[in-house]
Order: sequence, then structure tokens, then C-alpha cells
Amino acid sequence: MTRLDVRYKSEELKEFCHDRKKAARKLAGYADSLLADINYIEQADSFNDVMAYLPFHCHQLGAKKKDLTGFWGLDVKGRKTSWRIIVAPLNENEEIIYPGPDFFKECKTIKIIRIEEVSNHYE
Repeated sequence: MTRLDVRYKSEELKEFCHDRKKAARKLAGYADSLLADINYIEQADSFNDVMAYLPFHCHQLGAKKKDLTGFWGLDVKGRKTSWRIIVAPLNENEEIIYPGPDFFKECKTIKIIRIEEVSNHYE
């Protein structure tokens, strides 16, 4: 089975997600959790695995901000922190896959996601 193809919005973001020192400057005590979460995502077989991982509390974004429609929030270290990883499922043309009636069935076949940002959603 092929792994999930994880892409990053920028090289800077990719470096941040893989460099403990850089992550620690921003996330303080949650840097190790971020790196572990990124590792889990990179080892997943499909977007379904990411959505099903309970500590992420994967939730759809965009209800209040239309510019986040099609994006999903993954909690860093569960609900204990306000930090989250924002991801978008992509098709082979790198277009966002928006939820439709069969979206949750399709998640098993979604093999590409893009990490858009790591942010504190209360800021």
C-alpha cells in the first residue's frame, strides 16, 4: 500500500514541521507533539487514516470563515492546546477536494494532502 503524499504550502513550513528547534520557538512545550503528529501523517496510507486518528479531533473548517472551506483542522496534542495543523485533501491535479455526499467514502482513496499552516486558532 502506498503512503499518503504529504505536501507543504512552503519549504519554510516543511522545515518548521521537521525541525524541533524551530517548532519549539513558536510552540514551546508542544514541539515534540507537532513532530510526532507530522510523523503520523506522513506514515498514513490515506486521508481516512488521518481523519480517524482520535487525538487529532479532525474537524472541518470554513463554517465561519469561507476562506477555510475545504480545509480540515487537526489538534496538536489533542484538545489540551489551541495549536492545530490545517490541512487540505487534494486530487491528482492538486485541487482541493471539497466534501460532498460520498466524501467520507472517498477519504480512503485520497492519497495527497497539503499542510497549509500550523497555527494557534485563538490568535
